[in-house]
Amino acid sequence: MRRPATFIHEIDLMTIVNIARSIRCVRTVRRIACRGMLVVIGALGLSIFAMGCGPVWYLDGDLGERIAAEQNKPMLVYFKSWDSSLHRNMKLQVFENAAVKSEMTDTVNVELEFAYFPEHRKRYGVQRSQVAVMCDPQGRRVASPIDLNPVPTPEVFLEWLRKAKAEARPPPNK
Repeated sequence: MRRPATFIHEIDLMTIVNIARSIRCVRTVRRIACRGMLVVIGALGLSIFAMGCGPVWYLDGDLGERIAAEQNKPMLVYFKSWDSSLHRNMKLQVFENAAVKSEMTDTVNVELEFAYFPEHRKRYGVQRSQVAVMCDPQGRRVASPIDLNPVPTPEVFLEWLRKAKAEARPPPNK
């Protein structure tokens, strides 16, 4: 039996309709991809812009030591307990203080979870969490650690930070 000519015409028409739909789909996908790229580019731009706004925190002690040695900067090591309200309060009340942030921009800041870094605890003589230690650029502890339990006022922490940085700062090259 012979097929009517309209059947082939309908198939071609359906093919054309499907192609048109896929073109619309491709446009939609392209539109979504372009918007996604704009969001990523915007986020990168904001993060680059914000880099100079405050201290940078490293979560790896060995990396912090290498960076401190390379940049010849003192290193602040903060032993935290991540699930502690003392840690949250320290972050909100002290580390977010404008004067403290400003003072910490010229140190290499390392934040270590007390439970997971026993070799660093032993190296710096830290017995419990919520303690900050200042080190010279070679990673040697120079100042007495400050106990952050209870959370000190920003002024008390700032005073300790300035004294500790003065001890840890390398002598000027002559």
